[in-house]
Amino acid sequence: MFKVRMAEYRQRRRAIQQRYKQRMVEKTVVLEEDVVRLRKEIQQLERKQSNVDKGVVMKTEEPAIPDNANVHRRFLQAAMEPDVIFNGGCGVEAALENWRLVSLHHEVMDIQLVRVEEGLRARSSPPSADARPL
Repeated sequence: MFKVRMAEYRQRRRAIQQRYKQRMVEKTVVLEEDVVRLRKEIQQLERKQSNVDKGVVMKTEEPAIPDNANVHRRFLQAAMEPDVIFNGGCGVEAALENWRLVSLHHEVMDIQLVRVEEGLRARSSPPSADARPL
């Protein structure tokens, strides 16, 4: 009886060891894959950094020559506080959306900033040749 129990015990221990070794092999494979992925990511980041240092522009979402809207948007983002309140909205995007709607509904409006202290002056006459909707 003792030999049978000892044989069963050894059999269970072998199965436990095999499962443990299998888990260790699987972990090793996962870690090796992670190392390969991280090395590739490091190479990409190093390339980006060297291109930035050289002044080379990589793929971007914006066109190489920015249009007026992007130039004006970046100016507003730099000049205005990000949490500015504008006609019930908050932020630069709310201000731009408000002006977009104004320009859609009032196509013939010419808006000029005279002085910051005085505010905006609007007139309903046809816009000048160089005036564009926002």
